[in-house]
Amino acid sequence: MLKQPQTLGLPSPTNPTLRRLARRLPADTEPRATERASFPATSRTPCVSVRMTLLQSAHEHYREGRIETAEAQIRLVLERDPHDVEANVLAGAIFAKTGRLTQAAELFQAALKLEPGHHDALVTLGMVLHSQGNHAGAAQLLRRAVEQVPDDSVALNLLGICLLKLGDASSAIEAFQRVLALQPSRAEVYANLGMALRLLNEGEQALSAFNRAVQLAPGHPQNYVQLSKQYERLGRRDEALKCLEDGLSRHPHSAHIMEALAVAYAKRRRHREAEPLFEKVAPLGPYHAYAFATWLQEEGRFDDSVGVLTRSLSAHPLQGVAYLGLAEARCFGWDGTTLVNRASALLDNPKLDSRSQMYLSYALGRSFDHQERYEQAMGFFDRANDLAYHSFPASMSFDRAATELEPAILSEIYTKELFERLRDHGDPSNVPIFIVGMIRSGTTLLDRILSSHPDVESAGEQLFWTVEGDPIHRRWRREEPRPIDVETVAKGYAELLKAEAGPARHVTDKMPVNYRHLGLIHAALPNSKILHIRRDPLDTCLSIYTTFLHGDSNFAYRKENIVAFYRSYLRVMEHWRTVLPTDRFLELDYEDLVTQPEATIRQVLDFCDLGWDDACLSPDAGNGSILTPSRWQVRQPIYTTSIGRWRKYEPWLGALGDLIDTTSQGRTEVSSCKRFHKPS
Repeated sequence: MLKQPQTLGLPSPTNPTLRRLARRLPADTEPRATERASFPATSRTPCVSVRMTLLQSAHEHYREGRIETAEAQIRLVLERDPHDVEANVLAGAIFAKTGRLTQAAELFQAALKLEPGHHDALVTLGMVLHSQGNHAGAAQLLRRAVEQVPDDSVALNLLGICLLKLGDASSAIEAFQRVLALQPSRAEVYANLGMALRLLNEGEQALSAFNRAVQLAPGHPQNYVQLSKQYERLGRRDEALKCLEDGLSRHPHSAHIMEALAVAYAKRRRHREAEPLFEKVAPLGPYHAYAFATWLQEEGRFDDSVGVLTRSLSAHPLQGVAYLGLAEARCFGWDGTTLVNRASALLDNPKLDSRSQMYLSYALGRSFDHQERYEQAMGFFDRANDLAYHSFPASMSFDRAATELEPAILSEIYTKELFERLRDHGDPSNVPIFIVGMIRSGTTLLDRILSSHPDVESAGEQLFWTVEGDPIHRRWRREEPRPIDVETVAKGYAELLKAEAGPARHVTDKMPVNYRHLGLIHAALPNSKILHIRRDPLDTCLSIYTTFLHGDSNFAYRKENIVAFYRSYLRVMEHWRTVLPTDRFLELDYEDLVTQPEATIRQVLDFCDLGWDDACLSPDAGNGSILTPSRWQVRQPIYTTSIGRWRKYEPWLGALGDLIDTTSQGRTEVSSCKRFHKPS
């Protein structure tokens, strides 16, 4: 579920520099494009004493908030000597304070041209560039600054923030740790460190950092939200909930905590507690309203969600996220006008931030797709993905080389011989049923079908195997696989499923990217069943590209990255096909599931040792929550109209078109393999 801007995907780090230098960068003032950054030069040169008097006085007025007086005095200095370095730096700070960021940058650049190593100019220009979204340019300047003054904690922290924005979590961690070595009580730096560690999936270390942030700054509501999120990622659900409840008791008016707690209650099916909190927080801002509307959609209450979103638009017309929510609810017109007309009129508003432009672009893409105007739709999807790529640090951290190497690494670790050695260390339970595949391949539909059976409960998408599996993969690359690792994850997962689904006979876990962890899953739970659902590669990858994924997938916003990730996925699945036993691993095709539903579902149920139940033919009739982007689709009767959707976009596929050969080749491979295996 989408959070307010700072919690989308990876939250924006706390920036102490913005507080320390708040006089320079107000958040509520727009740059004034008509202002000139230059000061007219005269032939007069002030004497040293007059210059120093004016500079000192200007600094004093600036520190006391008398900005107009400070600007008037610094103009006197620059009128007489436009090459005065200190005056340019102070003038830049004044321009930044009054929102004239472009002009402020020009003044700082002028100072650096006169004195390239001026430390304050490097730091403050870095801050201006960071505020303008130029994180790469800011990082370059800040690196120079910390080379000069290695113990400048302000520059180090801001450098870490920029590096995190650029997806370089490892370097960001180094910068934050240097700050904490100098100032070990900086709560906001611990929070930033936690975010960087989370990006690298260093779960326990991230938890420790967020815990420290709460201890040092219990008055900061966002610290509770981030700590709770980390508990949740580690499967410590009770502690996650208690953290938010404690936070709300300390901060009863915090919208961020109210929303996070409402989401937490909803995930635990405590809807009577969730809905009043959502209703209370929704009027407080567009993102809170979107969170409420998303939950309503997850519960199948699409009309109610439209009401929440249209009320949000009435109260906050300058936003984009409500339009995305309306498009996700399939509401493309209201009050006598269309979403296309409303959103198009707003798109070029200069007061709209890049995030809102991104949401509007996704909404317009969906709207034009609904109108079957596919060229216009792809244009907006291209724009939306470009904005999303630059909005989410995880996107820029995508490592194509590592992705291409992963199949070989997994093949080296997970062999039939390893499974034999670890055979007696796993949990013999046959309760779990894993549903895996590429995202947007039909995993939600298959999960909905299976959980319609009276003997099956759905646990949704669990992060457990990513959180636990990635560190084990790294360790097993360096050393001999340890039985204790298998025993530990088996026990931990059993506890998680019991908390999620109770004493059900079978429980599905439909996290698609668990395909990366099937070796560890089979070693830990050798009697569990694994279902791999495949879909036409181009239909799959086009769906990824045209769906807003909330920053959760680091490969999703560049066509060439999607292709690289998909090809790596194919190679990983080729390996599992050779080492997993056929009575534990079943592959099926989305196309068969929707064109021959009864025959395909019977084969799936037979494989899972489940008897036939007619309810499995009507997954749209179920009442359970759907927490994925497919929340509308799977509430419709099983349909076939998504097959071959890519052909409507064929002229504009770009790099996705590289998968056309994979499509035809992949279908041949599918038809030649034994897709349904019954235990002998």
